[in-house]
Amino acid sequence: MNPLFAIVAYIGRRLWRNLTFTLVAMSIMAIGVALATTMFSVVNGLVLSGVPYPEGDRLVHICTVNQKTGDSEDWLPVRYFEELRRRQRSFETLAAHDELGSIILSGPEGPERLSLNKISANFLEALRVKPILGSGFLPGDDVFGAPPKVILSHEIWSGRFGGDPGIIGREIRADGKMTTVVAVMPPGFRFPNDENIWTPAKYNWGGSPGETDNGWNWILPFGRLNPGVSLETASREVDTLLAAMRRSDPIFDEDMGEFAPELVMRVTPFEDLFLSPELKRSTYVMLAATSRI
Repeated sequence: MNPLFAIVAYIGRRLWRNLTFTLVAMSIMAIGVALATTMFSVVNGLVLSGVPYPEGDRLVHICTVNQKTGDSEDWLPVRYFEELRRRQRSFETLAAHDELGSIILSGPEGPERLSLNKISANFLEALRVKPILGSGFLPGDDVFGAPPKVILSHEIWSGRFGGDPGIIGREIRADGKMTTVVAVMPPGFRFPNDENIWTPAKYNWGGSPGETDNGWNWILPFGRLNPGVSLETASREVDTLLAAMRRSDPIFDEDMGEFAPELVMRVTPFEDLFLSPELKRSTYVMLAATSRI
């Protein structure tokens, strides 16, 4: 008899004689494989795959960090963001998004509340994503007082509007205002989380900080680095610009709060805005633990 076959037959007889032990062991193994597979899917989706945009490793967000406490703040006053955008050299594009919220669409089917994000006019340029219909927002669409415009997700377009190919240029009622549809995004597009409608975050970017469409003067800056520019290089540049703004602006400390003298500016991977380094480490630990089951 083949020795290998004899060994397999012996093991089979032993397992059959201890059927309860065999079933328990197989169940534990199955649970372990399922847990490891699930954890890998989580790690791959959250960490390994990165942000779902072209050359996503060049997408970053800008934050201020308190040197004493280590606390970070992702929001930045609009006028300081605009100053950064005007003077920086490290970024191919600097864009921003505003508050996450909701908007009510009216129509024959009745009103529907949908998730909304307000963004600067150049956000698609920064993400390098093209609509399947329309061309997105134009320069000036995000200026205080500009006519209302909206970008729809593919899901909202195909569901609520029946995939109408003539939707571009059509006016729909959003929050009680007649609003022009300027683009439809590709299937699955989301930014920054699960939003499915986007409108311009309207500011008088170079004028009075009080002129906004909602009275809120802080935004979340993000951008795309120039090729070859590292996070460290970009961080040094924006921190130098922040220090220059503090020296030249008499109300800088009032705007930035009591810890203004301790603030430095940092550029970090875009995914850190939604997935902290601590959560990344915890996810890897859980994957390592399940792989040993």
